[in-house]
Amino acid sequence: MASVTPHISRDFRSYGRTQFALFGLLQLKNCHQLRSLRLDEIAIEELPSSINTLMGLSYLKLKSLPSSICQLKSLKDFNLDGSKNLEKFTEILEVMEELQSLWLDEIAIEELPSSINNLTRLWGLSLEGCLKLKSLSCSICQLKSLEDFTLAGCSNLEKFSEILEVMEELQSLCLDGTTIEELPSSINNLTKLCSLSLEGCLNLKCLPCSIDQLKSLEYLFLGDCPNLEREFGCTKYINGSSNPK
Repeated sequence: MASVTPHISRDFRSYGRTQFALFGLLQLKNCHQLRSLRLDEIAIEELPSSINTLMGLSYLKLKSLPSSICQLKSLKDFNLDGSKNLEKFTEILEVMEELQSLWLDEIAIEELPSSINNLTRLWGLSLEGCLKLKSLSCSICQLKSLEDFTLAGCSNLEKFSEILEVMEELQSLCLDGTTIEELPSSINNLTKLCSLSLEGCLNLKCLPCSIDQLKSLEYLFLGDCPNLEREFGCTKYINGSSNPK
């Protein structure tokens, strides 16, 4: 079977929801070359048991989240963005060593499971526009491969969790449009952080002294933070710039 590209979903759109309930009956065990599968236009509740035989599947886009997702050991990119009815992210009961990027933009979850740390090689995590997200699991800091973390537009996120462990790989953190009032002093555990964006954080009042310990920081965006004290932490900055006064 030839490799399937992302536009495969166009073929499935001609099937109604009733007809596509039969998807669970499909046997995919012989589709050894299947690399990419898009089912985001279809309301399926569960993937077929044969999904775990797709050893080469690296990209998957869905509208709902089946419990069998952990069986996809070769999955590298998982896209659930725009699944506005998804209120809970399933527990990740097994280590998924290959998953590198996870898109959860504009879904309705309030929190991530603590088992998120089973995504041991995840380098990109996006939760942009998750309006109901209220908190982050402390296990986020166990994602040792994470490089890019986006929480822009999470307008109910009032607190950024303590960073209890050193995260040596995280380079970019975007918190634009959140309602946090301050960053934790443990922000200095992001030892390789290059870009920190807090634009439009209307409730942000101060930054911790430990921000001076971010030796790799090149870009600090603080535009449209009207409540931010012009002198904060141990350093004086011009609001909206990373340049010292």
